Amino acid sequence: MSDQPKISVVIRVRNEAAFLEKTLTALKLQNCSSLELIVVDNESTDGSREIAERFGAKIVKISMKEFSYGRASNRGFQAATGDVVVLLSAHSLPIGCDFLSTAAKPFVDPRVAAVRLLHIGNRPELHSWMEQGEVLTGSAGLEDVIYAGPTACGCAIRRSIWATLRFDESMASVEDKFWAKAALAKGYIVVKAPAAYLYMRERTLREHVRIMTRDRLEYFRQTGAPLDGGPRLSSLLHTLFWVVPKRALRTIVQETSLYCSLKTIPRSAR
Repeated sequence: MSDQPKISVVIRVRNEAAFLEKTLTALKLQNCSSLELIVVDNESTDGSREIAERFGAKIVKISMKEFSYGRASNRGFQAATGDVVVLLSAHSLPIGCDFLSTAAKPFVDPRVAAVRLLHIGNRPELHSWMEQGEVLTGSAGLEDVIYAGPTACGCAIRRSIWATLRFDESMASVEDKFWAKAALAKGYIVVKAPAAYLYMRERTLREHVRIMTRDRLEYFRQTGAPLDGGPRLSSLLHTLFWVVPKRALRTIVQETSLYCSLKTIPRSAR
């Protein structure tokens, strides 16, 4: 489409070769008249940089010593020349050839600072996608922005707004949410777009706990208040003595039932 804005895609990477190749392949198949690929590489040693070069991506280097999520994103945006910058994780696989054009469509409204894209692997997000408001404005609370605002693994941002409002490089995480809150305070809006992506990597329990803890600690550092009211002893006890045993018992019953049922089925003669 000739009236489509130039789009830059920024992907932060550290040793994500297999996922990165799939994501870049999907991006190369997009119905996009003007596309720029930028990979911000954090000292990868698995060939991620070589894969990015093979796909014609611009490589921006950032060392482990100077790395923060905000700084890596700022480096990528600084290198971008597009009107709209789509920020993705190497694990974020675009679905369909119109992913980028759908992500960029809301920017015809000059009030739009950012667009939250649709993570189809997140069941709670799918359930709430139509229930939550389509637009976040300056009246939105910070927790609303945390749960419905743009996320660094799948969002689109107007670069001209970023140029005057950069990500906080001192934050350990949730810098994308606090950026969005600052943009809303300046009178811009944040909207949704049904540009769907699949987060390909399955997080381990350890990774999930680490990320959840990191995000909530950073939220507390910035606000002095715990997210969602913080952990409660009653909730912890309920989980330990009711939720966990209930799940374990359900698994035991399912496995026992299946075992007993299988023992009653005669094997076919061969």
